Parts: sequence; structure tokens; C-alpha cells
Amino acid sequence: MSGADGGDALLASEHAEPGGSAAAALDALADEATMVVAVRTDGRAAIRRGLPDGVDPGTLTAPVLAGRAVAIVLDMATDAEAIALFGRFQDPRAALVTVEDPSVVLGALGFGQWRVRHRFCSRCGGTLEPRADGRVLRCTAEDTEQFPRLEPAVIMRVVDADDRILLGRQPMWPPGRYSVLAGFVDPGESLEAAVAREIMEEVGVPVTDVAYHSSQPWPFPASLMLGFTATATSTEMVLEDEIAEAHWFSREGLVTAMEEGRAFVPPDVSIAHHLLVDWLGADVPLATWYDQR
Repeated sequence: MSGADGGDALLASEHAEPGGSAAAALDALADEATMVVAVRTDGRAAIRRGLPDGVDPGTLTAPVLAGRAVAIVLDMATDAEAIALFGRFQDPRAALVTVEDPSVVLGALGFGQWRVRHRFCSRCGGTLEPRADGRVLRCTAEDTEQFPRLEPAVIMRVVDADDRILLGRQPMWPPGRYSVLAGFVDPGESLEAAVAREIMEEVGVPVTDVAYHSSQPWPFPASLMLGFTATATSTEMVLEDEIAEAHWFSREGLVTAMEEGRAFVPPDVSIAHHLLVDWLGADVPLATWYDQR
């Protein structure tokens, strides 16, 4: 994640290094220290250091070198043996939180997710085949090229006049799991307008003083999270279907709720965590999100 002020050592993807060639990707796979991100065609991922014994790099289809990690795509119909050697595949978000330095693998996760979600041409339905370096897909019917696209989304820390923070829970989340609000940017919409619209749509709260905070790549499957802060001009809420419940928390109230197991907040791999910590002025428990039962 990158902040305008430099800030703390927040989560950031490793894209300072240029994209590697097909040969460079194979060289990296020969190094046991390379982080390997294997993505099955159902989108589930396994992340580990080095290829498992028994997996031949030469049999992999267009591995993608992204910084210090390599993305490989495994077809569930034809790569069953390699999939078995990798072991457990899981939701890529859950896989990410098990990695010591998540920033190393974000780029590879993004390329892997892009590849498995774009197997056919959106124009004609023809088969897409990866170029040798895996960073470009070619339509076999039209002989056109397709490149990765990002989906911008805004994520907002909203506070009221008393500096209480607004946290919400989605209907699919278990009780007590809260986060800041977020939503995708509409075509033709500015980021600031998206912030105000999403907050109004989700909880019916008007805001002012919308300001940029920081950003984070979030390849699940292809989002770029753009963090903002905003101040509510009213605390009255009208919830829509996307939000099951929302509450205003003081710092003391949130800390108490977390200590008592009534509130669970996002882990530190997420920009939501850092938006919250920046407001709280202290860190929060890490094992309260994906470990929640």
C-alpha cells in the first residue's frame, strides 16, 4: 500500500522490478527461494517457496515472473498431478495471510487471477492463449491481444463530528465482523464522487471533506483499492441490502468490543486494517478475521 505521506511501512506490491521474460520466469522457478503462486482454474491458490519436487518447470504453461514471485496456472482437467503435489489450495485471500511478506506475491496473484478468469475472448468467444511470458493473451480467432485490466474501488474511513468511526458488516459475514465501507467506481465517475455515492447508497450518510489517504493492489480478482477519509454531516443511517448492520464506534468502545470478542476487524494485509489503525492510534489484534469461527 502506498501513502501520500510515506507513512508507516504499509503493504505494497513489488512492481519496481520490470516484468520478466519467459526464460527469466523459468530461471526463477529453478531457484528454491522463489515464491511460487499456483492458481487453479477454479481461482483457488497455493503459495509456497519453490516448486514442489516432481513438478517440471518445462511443462508449465507461460509462467509469469512478477518481482520475486512467479505465477503459474494449473488446469484442473490436465494438471491433476501437479495440483496434488502443491497440496492445499484455498481462497486466495486466505492463502495471502499465511505468507510472511504478502507484498512479494501480490503481483503474481494478480496475474494468476487474470489468467484463469480470461480464458475466452470477450468479443468473439474464441480461445485465449498466453504469450510466452504470460503477460499478454492472444485471441486465436481474431488474432488480437488482451492485457490485464484493473478495477478501481474506493474504500473509506468515515468519522463523525465526535471522531467516531463508522464500521459495517456485510450479510455474508459472521456476527461481529466489521470493516470500513468500500465500493467500485462507476464509469465516468471521479473517485471523490464514488466515495460520497457509495457511503450514501450503503448507509444513507452524507459526507464532506473527502480526502485521499493511500492505495493498495488487491488482486481478488483485479481491484486497485483507493483509500479515502471523509467526515459525516449526519449520523442517522438508512441501510441498504449490502450492509446488514453498521455502528459508530469511539476508540474506547471499539477496543473494548475487540477485547470482549464482540468486534473483529480486518487483518494487516488489507488497507482497511491500516485505515482503521491510523484512526485508532494503536495496533489491533491480527488474528481476528480469517481465524474467526
